[in-house]
Amino acid sequence: MAKRKGTRGRIDLFTESLRAILEYGDTSFTTEPLMQKPEELGYSDSDLADAWRKWEARVLDHWREDPLANAGERPWAWWQYEAPEPRLYFGDLPPDEREPRPSIYDVDYETEDEYLERLNLLEGWELEGVELHRDLYRGGREKVLEDRAAQARARMVVVED
Repeated sequence: MAKRKGTRGRIDLFTESLRAILEYGDTSFTTEPLMQKPEELGYSDSDLADAWRKWEARVLDHWREDPLANAGERPWAWWQYEAPEPRLYFGDLPPDEREPRPSIYDVDYETEDEYLERLNLLEGWELEGVELHRDLYRGGREKVLEDRAAQARARMVVVED
């Protein structure tokens, strides 16, 4: 019987696939042709916990590069290995029937930005983006874009010859 090659050495290289897994839980946001889950690439939960500890700062730096998209959210690995407590649950399922690691899109749980705000974990770079996200959900995308365009037009200075 052939001995399975371990993945331990693979967490020492910060690859595009590893970054995507730590950020999103799979390789869906990479240039790879097929989305793959961590276990399909041979990563165990222990491997990913070690990778998060090793690469957390680099992943978070990359995460912060897109503040409007990522404000009020955290990478997948943060939720798996670092979140101080579970998100609040508002549904009606008994505890033993709930998902142990709910999706960030599960409407029976508080949103990521609500969680981060409740625990005072929002960072300064996120505040404008969180407000934009909340505006988008409250007033609709079109209204927010129209308002922002009007604000931009109001700031424009007309230069006459």
